[in-house]
Amino acid sequence: MSRCPVCHGSGWAIRYNEKNKQDESEPCECRRERDERDAFRTKLVKACIPPEYWEYTLENYLTLPLGDSIVNKANALSVYELRKYMTDPLLFLNSYNVLWIWGRKPNAGHTSLAVIFAVELLKNKYKVRFMRMQDLISAFTDFESKKDFFTYLEKFDVYLLDDAFDANRCIVPGDYTNIHLFNWMSTAMSNKKHFICTSKVDIAQVSDKFEQSKHLLLKSRLSLEFNGTLKRD
Repeated sequence: MSRCPVCHGSGWAIRYNEKNKQDESEPCECRRERDERDAFRTKLVKACIPPEYWEYTLENYLTLPLGDSIVNKANALSVYELRKYMTDPLLFLNSYNVLWIWGRKPNAGHTSLAVIFAVELLKNKYKVRFMRMQDLISAFTDFESKKDFFTYLEKFDVYLLDDAFDANRCIVPGDYTNIHLFNWMSTAMSNKKHFICTSKVDIAQVSDKFEQSKHLLLKSRLSLEFNGTLKRD
C-alpha cells in the first residue's frame, strides 16, 4: 500500500500558519478517513455481522453472473425496490415492520443482500443485530443467560435473522419456545423494532410449526424474491 503523499504515513499533516508564522500539525485527511473506517468497523462488530460480508455491496451483487438472463430480468424489480429503500431507509422503516429477502435457489446471495441493506441502516445511525435463526431459538431455553441476552437485544433498532423460520436449517422449537418467540417479536414490533429476514420460501410458505410468528410477519412486510445461483470466482 502506498503512503499518503501529504503525511507520508504519519497521520499528521504539516501546515504553515501565516498568522503565527510557523509550521503546525493537524490530523491528515487520510487519518480522518481511517478513523471513520475504524469507527464503522466497530459498528459492524457490535452488530455481529460476519466479516466475510463487510465489503460486499449491491454493485458487487449486480456484477456477479447468475448464469441466466431470464433470472436477471426476474430479479430486476426486487433490485429496484431494495435500492429504493437503501437510498431512503426511513421510507422503509415508516412503511413496513419486516423486510423478507427470499428465493428458492441456494447461494443466491440472500444473506449478502440482507447485510447490504443492514449496512445502510448502520450508516444512517440505526442499531442492527445480526442473528442466525437457530441462535435466537436456542436463546429462549438458555435459562442462565436468557434474561441478560434479551435485555441486551432491546438496545437495537433492527434485527437481521438469517435462515429465518426455516424448518430445514434449524431445530423446530416446541410450544414453550414458539410462544416466547412470538411474544418477543410482537413486543419488539410494538416498540417500533424492525426485522430483516432471509429465507428459501416466502412468508406464506413458512412451516405451520411457526404459525403464530408467521401471521405476525405477514401483517406488515416487504417481500423481495431473488433467484439464481451466484457464480463467484
